[in-house]
Amino acid sequence: MVGGVGFSVSLRERGGGPTFKHSEAFSFQVATDTQEQTDRHWDAIVGNGGEESACDWCPDRWGISWQITPRILTGALPAGGDEARNVARLFKLRAGAAEFGPTD
Repeated sequence: MVGGVGFSVSLRERGGGPTFKHSEAFSFQVATDTQEQTDRHWDAIVGNGGEESACDWCPDRWGISWQITPRILTGALPAGGDEARNVARLFKLRAGAAEFGPTD
């Protein structure tokens, strides 16, 4: 969703070779509403040749970076202050994927 409007993406590999290499400057973000959604997306990427990274990032087997992020977390962060800290405390960051629930 961008600005409340859904869209689809079509990607093509152009064989850029050594001149046009992929970098982490481009990534996809997947917003999730539940722990089950978070785990499903995370496990699909990591379980199919991807790898775990820090703070809810996981590159897939082709090197494309994905950020699997709970909506409640990304919604609270811009507010800053106590609200953001309280929401952030609801999540544990395992090797990389966000987990809903208390941190202790």
